Amino acid sequence: MPDSVLTPEPVALGDSRCCSLAEPHADPICKGVRRRRPRPWRRRIKRFAFGIVAATSLAYLIVWWVSLRIVEHPSWPPPTDAVTPDQAQSITEEFARHANPRRDDVAIPYAPTTASDVRLFLDGPEFFPAMLADIETANHSVHLHMFGITEGEVARRFVDALIARATTGIEVRMIVDSYGAKVNAESKPYFSALEAAGVQIVVNHVFPPDRDGLYGDETLD
Repeated sequence: MPDSVLTPEPVALGDSRCCSLAEPHADPICKGVRRRRPRPWRRRIKRFAFGIVAATSLAYLIVWWVSLRIVEHPSWPPPTDAVTPDQAQSITEEFARHANPRRDDVAIPYAPTTASDVRLFLDGPEFFPAMLADIETANHSVHLHMFGITEGEVARRFVDALIARATTGIEVRMIVDSYGAKVNAESKPYFSALEAAGVQIVVNHVFPPDRDGLYGDETLD
């Protein structure tokens, strides 16, 4: 018989004929040939990565829908039912009676008004003294909206002026940012003193959980 008949045909690695799971080494030609199986840890990593991406995308959509979705409307000219200065008090009181006001309820359209005097303040050394003068001469109420009140000489003067007005029976209200004002950190003694004097403080919390109510009596929403 010719030699060519007795010589086994070469088989490439990975040939299906040498991949029997029952007897992987039954054929001498297939010795050393291993069937490549997908590794389980690679599948787990892929599934975990896909889950992270899906969860992050879902969280972003929820945050966008709840907090960042802003519908812009033309602001000029004001609508025909815009609130006039004579209506401002009643509209504000009506809004304050809402148990659960929506974000869009805060956008109250006001009719244009005129001013007899305009002053331009360029920096803190100009407008801080003017603000303190207004606070010290207030006879009815003081409303202050500040991003940050941190430890320092200027902050101490503002705190003293607000406490002095509150102790005389004048309504003093202020809104601050929790992060910018360091409400629960270095500035906490300031806000504790203001609250003890009767100043009504509302803290805007940047990070969840959401809290409602005045400073010192907040509840989780």
